[in-house]
This record gives sequence, structure tokens and C-alpha cells, in this order.
Amino acid sequence: MDVHYIEITAYAEKTRLEAVKASLKQILPENSCVSEEVLPPETEGGVFTKEIHSLKALLEKQDEVKEFVEKVKAGLSKKELEQVRSNIQDLVDEDCNLYIRLDKKAAENGGYKLVASGDCIHVRIKLAVYPAKHEAAVEKARRVFS
Repeated sequence: MDVHYIEITAYAEKTRLEAVKASLKQILPENSCVSEEVLPPETEGGVFTKEIHSLKALLEKQDEVKEFVEKVKAGLSKKELEQVRSNIQDLVDEDCNLYIRLDKKAAENGGYKLVASGDCIHVRIKLAVYPAKHEAAVEKARRVFS
């Protein structure tokens, strides 16, 4: 596979914590470990006035990486998959990471839906590229989502 690892991150207020954990459980490979960190409220002039929980899963085993990528590709609609493919240049950064965002509500039901922003599940796919060049990373990303 053309991927080193995948990092999946979601944020939730305490009132939505269990629902977001359930969403992650639906889309992650079985037995994936999810770590939790509590981020305190921002004080002076901050956006977050309540504590936020950061949930993070790191998929490093190649069988987990492959399973997750295949589940995402199978779960996205043809239109969404084509959207990823056609925008792949913009989804890959200079550090050879491919970023996509998935809808939390769809994930609660085991589904996959792309979103551009908002309250979502963040997916960072670290592409295996040597030497680490953007053009080569874009080609690897195309292979991953072919």
C-alpha cells in the first residue's frame, strides 16, 4: 500500500461524546484504539467556551490501513469518489498528507459522506513518498483512490 499511516480525529462536547465515539467505532477497523484528550475551555475571547474532547485513532498496521481505505472508497458515492479524484491536487499538502473530512452523522449509521467543513471527522492519510515531493504524493493519492 502507498500509505504509512492514517490518523482519524474528531472533536465533541461532553453532551455528544458518546455519539461521536459510536461514529468512530462504526467506521474504524475492529479493535482500533481511540485515545481521548480533554481540551479546556478557552478563556479570554476564545471560540470554545466549554471543554472539548479530542478523539484520535492512529492506524499504522497495513491491514488496518487497507481496510479503512477500502471501506471509505466503498462507502462514498460515485459522485463523491470522483470529487476526491478530481480535487486530489488540492487535498494533498507539501508534507505528503492527503486530507478528507467525513460527516459525523453519516458515520453514526456506518456510512461515509464527504463534507467540506464544519463538525466532522478529520482524516489524514500519510502517503509513502520518497523523495517527499508534492507531485509524487499526488500520484500516490490517485493510486490510493483509484
